[in-house]
Amino acid sequence: MKCGVGKCGHCIAGSSTFLKYICIDGPVFGYYDIISTPGLI
Repeated sequence: MKCGVGKCGHCIAGSSTFLKYICIDGPVFGYYDIISTPGLI
């Protein structure tokens, strides 16, 4: 991770409705997060 706190935006996954930051929200995600966030898989 470049910054580790979500400021740089390099770890964003998903769309505008389901936005996830891998460095803040992950790297481990629950099943619901995986199926409801496009681009996470």
